[in-house]
Amino acid sequence: MKKKHFKTAVCAALIGSMLLASGCGDTKAVEASEFKTAMKKLGLEINDQSAEYKDQGADAVIVGYVKDEYQMELYHFKEKEQADQTYTKLTDQLIEGYEGTDGYSIEKKQANNKNTAVVTGDGNYFEAVLIDTTLVYGVTSNGSEHKDEIKKAFDEIGY
Repeated sequence: MKKKHFKTAVCAALIGSMLLASGCGDTKAVEASEFKTAMKKLGLEINDQSAEYKDQGADAVIVGYVKDEYQMELYHFKEKEQADQTYTKLTDQLIEGYEGTDGYSIEKKQANNKNTAVVTGDGNYFEAVLIDTTLVYGVTSNGSEHKDEIKKAFDEIGY
């Protein structure tokens, strides 16, 4: 009888740890201030464009860039619907623009509150992540040299 309870407990613990490891919960979106700090830490120049976008439905718009290399952008929208529409329009335009070009690929993932799209083509690399009402994306026209910096920037903000 004790062996049966032990096996049940071990199975339950294994299933629980697998669920935790798989990240079955919602992902927390990065705040604008956290994004700024992380991008500065990586050596990016910061341009806060929030004031220019207030009337267009965005609470925060932060652009971090390394001139002529790559840039990271954060958009925090007031409404989820607007964030979803912007993410969809952006990724659709990229797919349409790069489809059929040299090295074209697209990878899209969706998990709980997180949507991710990676588009490559013609030497360009683009990665977008939408979590709730926050859209963050990185782009470079020299993917072979700067793709890793974009990935590092996403790691730095916990994405």
